[in-house]
Amino acid sequence: MPFKLGNKSKKIVLSLLLIIYFFPAISNITPSALNPQKTKTFFNKKQQYFKDRFIITNSQKLHYVSTGNDTLPMLLFIHGSPGSWDAFKEYLADTGLQKLAYMVSLDRAGYGQSNEKGFASLKEQSDFIEPILQLRKNNKPITIISHSYGGPVSIKLCLAHQNILKQLILISPTISPSIEENIHWKRNLQTMSQWAIWNWMIAKDLQTSTQEMQPLPDEVRAMEKDFSLFTKPILEIHGTKDALAPYDNQQYVQQNFKNCKVDTISLSKKGHLIPFTMPEKLIEIIKKELIKI
Repeated sequence: MPFKLGNKSKKIVLSLLLIIYFFPAISNITPSALNPQKTKTFFNKKQQYFKDRFIITNSQKLHYVSTGNDTLPMLLFIHGSPGSWDAFKEYLADTGLQKLAYMVSLDRAGYGQSNEKGFASLKEQSDFIEPILQLRKNNKPITIISHSYGGPVSIKLCLAHQNILKQLILISPTISPSIEENIHWKRNLQTMSQWAIWNWMIAKDLQTSTQEMQPLPDEVRAMEKDFSLFTKPILEIHGTKDALAPYDNQQYVQQNFKNCKVDTISLSKKGHLIPFTMPEKLIEIIKKELIKI
């Protein structure tokens, strides 16, 4: 008699196969954060001055790297999930951008050299980042650029600080609750990654990512009521072949931010990792946005 698996057993086998298949790819979504020595080497090779610093407040440790003159308008980068400040290292090293802005890229809580523990709520994420705004040394409005999960985090931060905001640039944001909930393979992997059997092999950054990504749909829904209060310009940039934050997220932004100007840029046949795969293109877009009056 041939051996048959029950429905429950089939699900377990399928789950194991999914993790085995997707784990290497997910583990390499973003490179590991540069340590201080590698950061120094990176900028020294380019013969560029930089700051590699911490902001310590209420036992919280926020790590950031900055370049450019702090008398210029501030350009703040917020990475995705998982990620680290060096997702935007090529941007900080661009001499053209350095002439236009004082650039700051940070490690969100649970990543890089910031707090070891991450946060599950967007409010906690925003509150953790808020002290970075103290680096603004002038009265010029700031531009915030965020990628992926950094999108909803940046929106939460901007809603509290629109008085100093020039504009928000969203790159491949994971923002639509319904879209995020219906990426079943990703949601299943997040759930399975918490199984004890996988704890030994799943990197801390991926565990932190699961902690913040699982409650995201409900977190965004709780924030939707405030979208009508957003009045500063938004630029949404998205690849049409994005599997991790599908292209329809762009439409969600257009439909839900009705009291501000929303511009969009669609990148044909590009995926989720456009900040890494095409920095030159995005740097040119950012330059054009910074020189707008």
